[in-house]
Amino acid sequence: MKTVKNKSYSFQHTRDRLKERYGLELYRDEYETICINTKVMQGVLELCGEKKQKIVRVRFKGKVVTFVYGLGCDYITTALPPK
Repeated sequence: MKTVKNKSYSFQHTRDRLKERYGLELYRDEYETICINTKVMQGVLELCGEKKQKIVRVRFKGKVVTFVYGLGCDYITTALPPK
């Protein structure tokens, strides 16, 4: 069975990656706020297959976190590992 990748899935995935990679908790209201703020931020545009994404760095709970924002779906899809 194929995984349906929608906003709910992306929230869970981002939440899991933040916990795994940064040791941070993410709640739904925080995710929604970050998505809204990230939409208007400048970021590095990247083509990933058919999808356009931007990579943005955001200060979140005292750490700089790198998020991937899907331009087609208008929400964050994951948190990348720290550099």
